[in-house]
Amino acid sequence: MAELAKIFWDARAFREEAERARRLASAASGQLQGDLLEIGALYELLAAGKDPEHMSSTPSRPAQPQTGRLARFVGSWPD
Repeated sequence: MAELAKIFWDARAFREEAERARRLASAASGQLQGDLLEIGALYELLAAGKDPEHMSSTPSRPAQPQTGRLARFVGSWPD
């Protein structure tokens, strides 16, 4: 049961971060706004239990490492 609670807690935290990224994007512009919107979408994927690193729009091309990009941005976000 504790494992199930952790899964729901993680999903909730990812959704909160996705919302936070979208709020920051609404105050930003240009490339930063695009990056923040992309990060919000990645957090939504993580909240849904999907792995963004193994998802690619083109099957023949390997997916770009997205979670590393998330970690880089999250470390610099204001609280």
